[in-house]
Amino acid sequence: MSTKTFQIVLKSTHKGQAEDFAYISEGKSLLIGRASQHSNVDFKLYNDFVSREHCRIHMKGGKLHIEDLGSKHGTAVNEMELVPNEPCYIEPGDKITLIHGLIELYICIDNEVTREFTSMNVAIPQNIAINDHLHNLIIG
Repeated sequence: MSTKTFQIVLKSTHKGQAEDFAYISEGKSLLIGRASQHSNVDFKLYNDFVSREHCRIHMKGGKLHIEDLGSKHGTAVNEMELVPNEPCYIEPGDKITLIHGLIELYICIDNEVTREFTSMNVAIPQNIAINDHLHNLIIG
């Protein structure tokens, strides 16, 4: 059974924020917010106007949804401001903007590059950590 994996691509006009990306698949969610020393977000943005927990993207039933979490400067999909705490359906090609267009996120399907990985079938040494959301390994 093939499952979709979506790539969330960040493009920012804000100095200091490099282009970045994360992956999301069925049953997962991606919490997007301001980077800080005690940040618990999955996708960190380096901008003081981004709320600590700005928005969440989640996938259920093969469909992506985004929800503004009551951010001070808002979230929009295709230039339509979201109502806080109300999920909005999104799909590849949609343009998501935070803080009135200063930060842009794009959605792409990325089944060719991403592969499902579960730690159940591999013994992982204690000095290696896996970040599910960013699909990267941290060694050391």
